[in-house]
Amino acid sequence: MANKAGKAPRSRASKRAPPPNPQNSVFQFSEGSLFAESKKFIDETNAQPFRDFAYILLAVLVFLVWRLFSAYSSKHSDAISIWSLFTWGLVGMINLWSFMMVMICKKRGGDIGVARVTDEDVLRAIWMTGVVGGWLGLATQRYKLTDRSFMLKVAGVSVINLLWFILIGVKRVQDLSQ
Repeated sequence: MANKAGKAPRSRASKRAPPPNPQNSVFQFSEGSLFAESKKFIDETNAQPFRDFAYILLAVLVFLVWRLFSAYSSKHSDAISIWSLFTWGLVGMINLWSFMMVMICKKRGGDIGVARVTDEDVLRAIWMTGVVGGWLGLATQRYKLTDRSFMLKVAGVSVINLLWFILIGVKRVQDLSQ
């Protein structure tokens, strides 16, 4: 279509939606948002979500270990394989969790917005069989310590976890030999 002299070309009406209004956004972080309400609740109640989550994981882990030992005592091979998968799967997830907590403490100073990850939270994750993930995180992230006794605590927890794994191994060897 040729443009005639003296007439400006017509602009086509945009069929796009208007730009979103930031005040109506679902993901806004203002005073009325879910983020602000969560932070307010944690501040007011002195909540420690990582501690509470660790206790829930510990309860699930104790249940899985109990079921695994029950399967060993019944010598049912299918039950042993299923409960082993669940137990060691959870241990793997705990190791990933402890690695991520070390990484959050190193990279972001423990601040994730709503709550703060402290050395106690990292130690608790390592204590719950997250030894491999914890040591891997400490080694790869060049973790700076806020408390010098933290490494002694991590070493002590690692020895306790090593004894726990040895006891499980001894129990399994005894059950399989009978």
